[in-house]
Amino acid sequence: QQEEKWLDAVAQYDQWLAVNTNHPARVAAEYYRAWSEFQAGRDTNAIAGFTNLVAHYNDAVFTPLAQLWVADYYFGRGDAVGAEQNYKALFQNTNLPPSDFIYQARLMAGRAALARQGWLDGISHFTNLTSDLNCPVDLRIQAMFAYGDTLMKMDSPETNKLANLGTAIEVFSKICDAYPTNQYAALAWGQKANCLLQWGQLSKDYDPASNAFHQVIQSPQADGTARSIATVGLGLVMEKQAEKATNGQKNQLLLMARDRYLDVFYGKVLRDGEIPDPFWTRKAGWEAGRLAETLQQWSQALSIYEQLQKSFPVLGPRLERNIRKAQDQLNRDIK
Repeated sequence: QQEEKWLDAVAQYDQWLAVNTNHPARVAAEYYRAWSEFQAGRDTNAIAGFTNLVAHYNDAVFTPLAQLWVADYYFGRGDAVGAEQNYKALFQNTNLPPSDFIYQARLMAGRAALARQGWLDGISHFTNLTSDLNCPVDLRIQAMFAYGDTLMKMDSPETNKLANLGTAIEVFSKICDAYPTNQYAALAWGQKANCLLQWGQLSKDYDPASNAFHQVIQSPQADGTARSIATVGLGLVMEKQAEKATNGQKNQLLLMARDRYLDVFYGKVLRDGEIPDPFWTRKAGWEAGRLAETLQQWSQALSIYEQLQKSFPVLGPRLERNIRKAQDQLNRDIK
C-alpha cells in the first residue's frame, strides 16, 4: 500500500485472509483490502468488500469507517437517496458504541437529504445534533450552520419564508455570539447578512435589517465577505428609503447608497490581509454604476464601468453598452 501497488496489496490481503480465518486483525485486513480495491479503480469490488465488512463485524473502528465509505461513495456520485440510507444505517446501528462517526453520519444524512430537496428530513437530522449535548462541539456548530442554511434555501410560501428567515437569523446569531473563534463564525456572519437582506426585501421593513447590518459591519469577528454583504445591504436599504423621501432627501439617500456600494467596490470595508469577495465586489460595482447614472454623474459612472471591465474581463461585452452610454452623455455635456 505504501508503494501504491494496489493490486499487489489486494493479492497479499487475499492470501493472508485465506490463512488467518480467526485472527483478531482480520477485520482490519478486510477493510484495507477493500480500500486497496478502490485505489486500484475496482469500485464494484470495493463496495462489495466494505458492505460485507459491515454485515459481518461490529468493530468499533472499522465497521463505521466502512459504512461511512459506502455512504460517501454514493454521496460523491450524486446518489442522495443511497447516501442518506447508508448514513442512517450507521447512526441507527445500536450495536456500535457512541463515537464521532455516529454524529458525522447524521450530519451527512442531513446534507444528503438537502441534495434531494428533502428539507424537513434535513432539518430533522440537523436539529437532532444541535439538541444533543453529547454531540462534539465542532459537529454541533456545523449542524447549526446547516440548519440555518436550510431555512434560507427551502421553498415555502412568503409568510413561512419570513418566519424561516427570522429563525435562520437567530441560528446564525447564536453561532456568531457563542462560538466567535470557530471557523464557521465568519461564515455565519455572512449568512446572517444574507438573511437580513432577504428578510428586509420580503417584509418591506428595513429598519431591523439596517440596524443588524451596522452590527455586522462593526463586529470584529465578521470577515470581509460578511461586511461586504452588509454594506451592500445598507445601500439597498437607503435606496428603499429614498423611494418614500422628498426630492432633497431622496437625492441625499441615493448619494449615501452609492457611497456604500463604492466602499465595497474599492475595498474600503476590508481589513489588513483580507481579500475582496469577487461576487460582492462585482455586484457593488454594478449597483454603484447604476446609481451614478440615476444621479447623472456620468464621469463617475464611466470610471466605475471601466474599472469593472478591467477587474472582470468576462463582463466586457455586457459593459460596452454602459460605457458607450456614459461616454455619449459626457460628450453632450461638453458641447
